[in-house]
Amino acid sequence: MEIGVHMRNKNNNKLEITIPIITLISILGVLFGIGLFIRDSYLETISVQIDAKVLSIDYNSSQRYATVTYNVNNVDYLVSTPLGDDESITVNDKITIKYNIHNPGVAIYNEHLNEVLIIVFISLLGIAITTNKTIRFIKDYNYLKQLKTNGIKLESNIVDIYIDVTVPRKKDNLAYRIRSKYLNPQDNQEYTFDSAYTYENLKIKYPYYENATITVYLDQTNTNIYYVDLDSVKINESIKVEDEDNRIEPVESEEHHEEESK
Repeated sequence: MEIGVHMRNKNNNKLEITIPIITLISILGVLFGIGLFIRDSYLETISVQIDAKVLSIDYNSSQRYATVTYNVNNVDYLVSTPLGDDESITVNDKITIKYNIHNPGVAIYNEHLNEVLIIVFISLLGIAITTNKTIRFIKDYNYLKQLKTNGIKLESNIVDIYIDVTVPRKKDNLAYRIRSKYLNPQDNQEYTFDSAYTYENLKIKYPYYENATITVYLDQTNTNIYYVDLDSVKINESIKVEDEDNRIEPVESEEHHEEESK
């Protein structure tokens, strides 16, 4: 039986790890939206509205800014303020702005309610979609960590690398699994283990998988639950060297050498 801890599979973990990241970003998005709302609410308590005259408008940025002037206690102030979506405003128009009651020379812009609602809505949607998978990812990760620490560790002999036709292709890449067997000396029974699938071509990665071993971790409370560590393949170097020594290299003809010398 195979546990559902597939995130340790190198070629599958990209998507699995992305899900908790999306959840984290979504939570930060909600906190940012709430923080922005609290900030705007606080600024509202220290702001005073006043009519200001538009002296110039900056059209170079994505959001239009106006340089305006206003008078507080017989002192003229010159500030820059965003114009929002009102495109009818022109030079010499009067607009209502807010300034800091403690510092009249500082303009206050706290009209972010639409942005707050959009950020919070998208973030909550992301949390709703990914939370269950994130919780499962964390549980699987912790379980796998505990399994590697407290589980029964076996060195199992690889007997086959095969294509799992039941798993859909990914961009024309086939799903590969490693099958290994372990002879238990206690009961003289042979046990078979199949790894999680990966879209990496394991036959190319491990051309000398015959007589190679792979690490398997068993749950002590239920040995039907196991995890095959795809990163733990150990190749028999003597078999590899022997295979390379027996490889037949192509022999060039004397005619070929003569042509090169010419």
